[in-house]
Amino acid sequence: MKRFAIALCLVAAAAAVACSRNAPINRPQEQRDTVYTPRAAMFIHAYQPRRALAIIDSAVIVGNASPFLADFLRAKTYAESELDPGKDTTISLCLALLQSDSTKTDTKAGIDNRGNVLGLLISIYRGKGDYSEWLKYSKELSDLEHAYGNENDALRMDAEVGLIMTSLGWREEGMEKLDSAINSLKGHKSLDKLDAFIVCTKRKIALLDSENDFVAIIPLAQSILSELDRYELDPGSYAEDSYRIPSNTNRQLWADWYRAQALCYAANAFAQKKPSDPDSTKYYINRCRALEYGRSFSGRWLALPAAAALGDWDEVTAVTDMAVAHMPGDTSSRDYARVLLYRAQAAKAKGRTADAYKLMTKYSGLQADLQAEMMKSRGVDMVANYKIRAHELELQKARNKARTNWVLMLTILFVFLLATAFTIRHRIQRLQIEQKNKALAGMVEKFAEPLIRENVEGGGEGEGEGEGEGEGEGEGDEEEAGTSDVDPQLFFTIDETIKSEKLYTNLYLQRQDIIDRFGISRHTLNKLLNAHAKGQSFPSYINSIRLTEALHLLKSEPGMSTTSVAEAVGLTPANLRELFKRHFGITPTEYRKSLQQH
Repeated sequence: MKRFAIALCLVAAAAAVACSRNAPINRPQEQRDTVYTPRAAMFIHAYQPRRALAIIDSAVIVGNASPFLADFLRAKTYAESELDPGKDTTISLCLALLQSDSTKTDTKAGIDNRGNVLGLLISIYRGKGDYSEWLKYSKELSDLEHAYGNENDALRMDAEVGLIMTSLGWREEGMEKLDSAINSLKGHKSLDKLDAFIVCTKRKIALLDSENDFVAIIPLAQSILSELDRYELDPGSYAEDSYRIPSNTNRQLWADWYRAQALCYAANAFAQKKPSDPDSTKYYINRCRALEYGRSFSGRWLALPAAAALGDWDEVTAVTDMAVAHMPGDTSSRDYARVLLYRAQAAKAKGRTADAYKLMTKYSGLQADLQAEMMKSRGVDMVANYKIRAHELELQKARNKARTNWVLMLTILFVFLLATAFTIRHRIQRLQIEQKNKALAGMVEKFAEPLIRENVEGGGEGEGEGEGEGEGEGEGDEEEAGTSDVDPQLFFTIDETIKSEKLYTNLYLQRQDIIDRFGISRHTLNKLLNAHAKGQSFPSYINSIRLTEALHLLKSEPGMSTTSVAEAVGLTPANLRELFKRHFGITPTEYRKSLQQH
């Protein structure tokens, strides 16, 4: 019952939307002077559909309608008449129109064409109670309106989408969509937004009425009244921006029409809520009846629950009689069931028990049939709900997979770029180091012996070499002026002996060993070093010999490790590295690699 009630409540709003949305499209600027025009066909299409179809065919022949417009008008004629099979023919025509070029272009005409076709499909599936297709095309139309900036129309469709979702069991999502549309439209100085706000609010009221949530209806009805009061205080400040309200429409009648409906909603809600509020019901029903729409059949039919709650059985009887007159031969609809129920209540109140019993019996039978139909529809809805959910899950899986693949691809690309950058940077640094080492190696080769003699400083000596270094240097400094009487041959003899006998290979070689070997004094040795070794200390002199020999071994013995080279010249590996780095700017290992690259 819930979904049928919602669908019935939406018929009036859907008709208004369809009428405004489905205006003839792609109309030629000038039509031939003939009766075969789209306007003539649409004037009679509802009650003379075959004649309307003939006029449409003739309009195409005389050039008053394009093929696209003709097919759209045919679909509209089948949808809004009793032609058989009207609805199925409309669906086929609309689906074909959605594939035509006239609905696929991004021009204003193309967008309007697609919106018109979607609107017609929505009205068909709404009437058929096919919630899955109704939801599908409502979403598509909502997306279309959002994409092209038609925000008010988009919010109208969002409210309808929320209504359908709630009917399919997605209450939280559906109500959130409804509330979002209502809140976005409320409080603006725009006639189109005001109209859209009232339409969206009426849809929520219809939903709450189907759920018997009358307490929640009251503030919604009052919000419509408040917005209309605000408009009527200063109508000139509102933008005249609604194509749905023709410029020649009486604005006061338009406002009163919506106001009367809101008053009926409030009166019915106060009458049916628990506990009821008769005083408020009377207040709102009297205000409604003071308006022209409230005195019409539509307004009185809408306020029937309030009249019954107030015990105005004469009004109930009069309105139900008018309703039967409006539906000749219709004895199986929900509106007729409503007539039977109110007539039974009126008969019982007036003491006509037998009539009340007959009417209630008839009502119960019709209600049972409608309930069975509703259960059948509910089964269809459950299948539709399942299909929609399954489709959404598939879409979500596809989106998640695509997102995962995208993240994985980006990660791989990032790692690849990072590795490439690191490799390039490492290669550049390596080339720079290799070039530097080659240059330094060339310098080592060219200037090794002179630089050693002039620049090598003491450091990294063996354990015994450090002893007395300061003393020797001091003595040399003190007696630097008296070096002219030193025998040069003695120095060359000592130097040659140290090299030929490889005395420098002794890690613990001390100056005392040389003094004892050649029978000279410390003073004499220092004078020899000052005169013939550029004033070097004894440790520095020995290390210069060791460094020269290390250079020779590194170059001539490629299979010899740097540790073995260090041991072979009387140094520790650390001392050799330190001496090499200090003098040449590269390590022994780097020097050897540079030799291999020549």
